[in-house]
Amino acid sequence: MRNTLLILVLVGATLTSHSQTPNTVINCWIDNGGVNYGHLAELLPDSITANLLVNPRKKFHMRDGNVILLWLEQQGWKLLAVDVSASGSGGNVFSRSNYILSKEIYLDDAARTLFLQKLEGIENKRNN
Repeated sequence: MRNTLLILVLVGATLTSHSQTPNTVINCWIDNGGVNYGHLAELLPDSITANLLVNPRKKFHMRDGNVILLWLEQQGWKLLAVDVSASGSGGNVFSRSNYILSKEIYLDDAARTLFLQKLEGIENKRNN
C-alpha cells in the first residue's frame, strides 16, 4: 500500500510539474526520523547533491521527524502527502507516519537529459 501510494504521488507530482519553465520535480520522504532521497544521489549532478541532499539527522543530530520536516520546508521542500500506517495486537496499536516531500529544481537541458537517461536506466535494470 505504501509503495503504491508513493508511486501515485510521484507520478502526480511529475504530471503537474510540466509547465512552461524547465523545472524538474524531485521527491524525498521522512521515515523513522531520517530522510530518504531514493536514487537522487545517482541521478543528479554532483554540483547539486552536496547542498540539496542533506541528511539533517546526521548533519545536525535531529531525530524528531517533525523537526526534520520543518527544517526541510525551510530549505524549499514542500509537503506533498502523509502516509500513515497502523498495526498492533493485544490491544496495543502502533502508528507510523511517513512524510512525502517534493521540490522543484532547475536543471539545464544537458543535465535534465542525463537525469532522464539515468532514471530510465534504473527502471530498465529493475525490469531485467
